[in-house]
Amino acid sequence: MQSVLRAVPSNSLRTYIIWVPALTADTRQDAVEASAEFTDARVNYFWDPEMTVANPFGKTLGLTRFAWDVYLLYDQGEKWKKDSPSKPNFWMHQLGGADELASTLDSVVLRWQTETLIPKRGL
Repeated sequence: MQSVLRAVPSNSLRTYIIWVPALTADTRQDAVEASAEFTDARVNYFWDPEMTVANPFGKTLGLTRFAWDVYLLYDQGEKWKKDSPSKPNFWMHQLGGADELASTLDSVVLRWQTETLIPKRGL
């Protein structure tokens, strides 16, 4: 994510990082500490201990579990229903067993896909 944020300076880009307790040892404090590495003002952080967001996203993406280690791109102004987020324009992952659904994270591809969604006037 850091390389994409550095490469795409547009103020139209918004990034939301949702930390979840994917591993039993994951804590809110871990999320706070990990968030410190992202200093870009376009990044917003959330802690989702009840998987309120992770579970619906898992369903939307066709995963057999909650969503984590996924990178989703949406057009500006995309509207979601409360319990059913819309499908992203593009997504990548770092999950085992999801390769038939989307590509494994590649920062160059993610950057290119991000740039295609940013209006040229927003650069």
